[in-house]
Amino acid sequence: MRRAQHLLGALWGRLADNFTLKLLSLGLAVVLWVVVLGEQKAEVVLNVPLDVGQIPRNLMVINDPVEFVALKVRGPRSLVLALAPNEVTLGGNFARAVKEGDNYLNLSPEQFQVPRGVEVLSVSPGRVRLVLEPVDERRLEVIPKFRGDLAKGFSLGEIRVNPKEVRVVGPQG
Repeated sequence: MRRAQHLLGALWGRLADNFTLKLLSLGLAVVLWVVVLGEQKAEVVLNVPLDVGQIPRNLMVINDPVEFVALKVRGPRSLVLALAPNEVTLGGNFARAVKEGDNYLNLSPEQFQVPRGVEVLSVSPGRVRLVLEPVDERRLEVIPKFRGDLAKGFSLGEIRVNPKEVRVVGPQG
């Protein structure tokens, strides 16, 4: 019994020795543990707006292409969870490669620019269809059309239109 008390006293003495330094070491270990846990890899799916660049002025898109693509990204948890869709951009300008008619744009993870430390694993859809037609411009005369009958006791006076014509821009087809 006496020996156990002696050992317990010696152990307590060692624990109390440099107590501040030991407490500081414990605190530092906890902080490092939290940082390492926070930097574990995470995977997230982001819906990113798809911008194919400036379409040539003489062409216009006539179909409804997808507006967003789903990107699966992986990286440090703190970075990936804070990543906003507007921080991801599509590298290059597809508009240079498009022509009149059907165009199919193949999308791959390598084409997207993301912050350092983050990688794009997959893109969905991997292919986007753009249908382009030449732009046509016409001037059309404004001709008012009236429906129904005037109320009793009223008559239609002079009809004036301003502007007399309008410029309309749309697909040629």
